[in-house]
Amino acid sequence: MALTNAFREAVKTGNVRRIRIMMKDSLLTDPTFQHLKEMEQAASSIQGLYDPHDGKEFEQNVQKWNDDYMNRQMVRVVSNFSHERIAHLKEVVRYLRPVSETAKKSSQTRTGNHETVAASGTKVAAGAFVGAAIGATAVVAASGVGGTVVAGTLAGAVIGGGAAVVYQSLNGRK
Repeated sequence: MALTNAFREAVKTGNVRRIRIMMKDSLLTDPTFQHLKEMEQAASSIQGLYDPHDGKEFEQNVQKWNDDYMNRQMVRVVSNFSHERIAHLKEVVRYLRPVSETAKKSSQTRTGNHETVAASGTKVAAGAFVGAAIGATAVVAASGVGGTVVAGTLAGAVIGGGAAVVYQSLNGRK
């Protein structure tokens, strides 16, 4: 899987917040986490990328894991980007968005982001919509009410809608 130019630029300029957001988003767009692994390697020299864990406990009862819980953890990981929180998020995503063996094999042999969306199916498209909502929520939390919120919501909608269009076009749907 190839890293995007936007991610490479964020690493080049040391934009920690942007790197964190893109890495967080990859948890939903690639439930095999291969893209995250590549991103971690590319950003390994970035100082301050990872935080010490804030000590907040994670819900261990998987029966209580749902999209709301996952979304709250996705928002929290941006401000506390700890190895522990990322590991927990991986578990939650694996539980809520299980990957079939076929998709795992497909993602290992494909190199482009579009193929990953197609290989992962509708759950990835749904994950992109959740990611769009989380992105808008993060903007609200970071910026307060104002034009930035509207811009963040619009950007999130474009990203989510784009993922659905890519998925549909790769699967022969219009």
